Amino acid sequence: MHGVMRRRLERESGITRSRMWCYRATLSLFALLVVATQQAAAFDTSCGTLAAGASDAAAWFPAVVAVSALGRATGIEQTRQDGKPQQRLSSGDFALSGRGVVVGPFVITAAHVVSPEKVVLKLDAYTTIVSPVVAVQQTTVAVGTLTGAGGIPATIVHLNHEADLAILHPENSALLHPFPYTTAVTWWHEHPGEANSLLGSEDCVVALVPERDAYHLPLLGTEPRVGKVIAPYALSSSAAVVADLTSHTVTISTPVSPGDSGSPVVAFDMGQPRLVGIVSATRHPVEAKSYFSRIDPLLPILEALQHALASGVQIAHAQ
Repeated sequence: MHGVMRRRLERESGITRSRMWCYRATLSLFALLVVATQQAAAFDTSCGTLAAGASDAAAWFPAVVAVSALGRATGIEQTRQDGKPQQRLSSGDFALSGRGVVVGPFVITAAHVVSPEKVVLKLDAYTTIVSPVVAVQQTTVAVGTLTGAGGIPATIVHLNHEADLAILHPENSALLHPFPYTTAVTWWHEHPGEANSLLGSEDCVVALVPERDAYHLPLLGTEPRVGKVIAPYALSSSAAVVADLTSHTVTISTPVSPGDSGSPVVAFDMGQPRLVGIVSATRHPVEAKSYFSRIDPLLPILEALQHALASGVQIAHAQ
């Protein structure tokens, strides 16, 4: 009897030890997966490595295109009549230009490159004023290679002023070269509403911006400019600057200039280039900071548009 009980206890003890070993092994495996996921999620922080490999960025350059927009918009004309201020709606022409990046059959750029924030109104033969835009009547958009003449007509299929991002659909995207790597599905996209991010302070980024001559005028070529993320949000010593930016803005040390808007910003995920944003604004040299808009607010829309296009659905104009 005692022998039977002893064998049963030993057997049950062995089962308990086996279960405990499996439990501990499962926990260890889970911990390793968490660590691996965290490591895979982090962007590279060695800017020296990125700078050394900057010449390799030439493979991405064909995906960077010129973007131009011409059109007519309505603003508010402010005059004085009989000593009293008068306001009325008035229309004026606008001409915008910048850059964009080809993602599949679409081009992604900054919203303010294709949709004006202000319009010049001509009061008379000698007087013009600048007014905020009330409405846009018409826009003609073209995208094209930086060295080519003219451009490919394109339509605005999505416009997000809040994030300063836009999606364009060229009439013949087969003439363009898509960005050869995937966009970054960032923490904000996977965990909407949470404050964490994959791009944090000290992460390195590369902005693919226009080459410039000795007079700081843009040339046809593209060059990579390396910098670090200062903050994954709009950061400035001036409250007015922050108020003028959005919750989708990332502050970087990468030098950019007026006219660079719409240029792609790349980070490296375990050595692989990932498109993370679009150049949006600069306060340089007043402040040694520049800004880009995170691309992740566009990802669900971009995916839906690509699916619709593949299904033969007509893509509607955003304006």
